[in-house]
Amino acid sequence: MEVVIIFSEKSVLDESSCARLYGRRTEVLYFRDLLPCSISQSSLDALIGIEWKNYGLLLKSVGDQDGVTLLEWENLPPEADIDIAFHRYHEHTRATLLPCTQSHKTDRFLTRKAVKLALNDLKERNAGLLLSERANKICRYAPDLAKTISGLILSSHDVNFQGECLSLLGLQSQEKDVLENRIKDQIISAVARDDRNPGTSREASYLFVDGDVHQTHYGPDEEHHEGEEAFDYCDL
Repeated sequence: MEVVIIFSEKSVLDESSCARLYGRRTEVLYFRDLLPCSISQSSLDALIGIEWKNYGLLLKSVGDQDGVTLLEWENLPPEADIDIAFHRYHEHTRATLLPCTQSHKTDRFLTRKAVKLALNDLKERNAGLLLSERANKICRYAPDLAKTISGLILSSHDVNFQGECLSLLGLQSQEKDVLENRIKDQIISAVARDDRNPGTSREASYLFVDGDVHQTHYGPDEEHHEGEEAFDYCDL
């Protein structure tokens, strides 16, 4: 199973010239062995079951128009659009080897896994994008926190302390606005790093040090849903 998720942003001025066929709704394209077809029910169930709130999205409804599966969001930013494309390959081979119930289970697992991998990749490559609801709430306090921290640094009478803080931030200037903005960016960056893999265990990111130098420790696969048997890769 392969998944491509496209998150595009446009200015308000572009809206009239870039009208979408289905408006603000997300179009879900599904291909099986390179041929377009309707999405399978098991894949659709997996797509609906994604913890979208971990990516700052609230799924409002799922519909069908002209044979196209469409997702509608409650909180998609007005300048943003999302599209999703699936490619399921070698379906005929697996179908002959697996019982119907096992095939549906496999399809559901692969869909969920592929979607989350695509979302996490998009999130990691674009800092601040698809932050969880919790991370977005924390980021709202970043400007005030940055103002407080910069005030403490600039009000200090310890020249060595000020110099060390500026050095850690990669700054030479003591200009208040520059310092505030750099600290705010560092806070948001740290929050984004910790938000990349919700449900996993890792060391907290440092504010003034690149948190990516620390090894990420992944916990059990959060894909396992309550009431659903753990999936064994040998089933494939």
